Amino acid sequence: MKHIKNINMGLILAGLLMLFLVSTQTATAKSVPDIDKLEYISGKIDRIASDEIVVDDSLYKYSSKVLFLSRAGSTIKSNRFKKGYKVRIHINKNNRVLIVRKP
Repeated sequence: MKHIKNINMGLILAGLLMLFLVSTQTATAKSVPDIDKLEYISGKIDRIASDEIVVDDSLYKYSSKVLFLSRAGSTIKSNRFKKGYKVRIHINKNNRVLIVRKP
């Protein structure tokens, strides 16, 4: 009888873990914007700071969850972008930068 209780508890814990993993994957998938549906601007960086970027003489503020991406689409640090680099910035409806990407 004791073994049956341990097996049942193990199954319950495994089920809870699976629910957690599925909910985490769903939340992550929803938090990454669909790049193909976002408006973007291509140009050269005039200035880059911790909260904003100037591309072709136009200032853009970062969204609270800005991503910096390589050409391959992997996440990289913002210090990989310098003045004079060509970039593509994806913006939201409020003209805030969601993604800074190497073209």
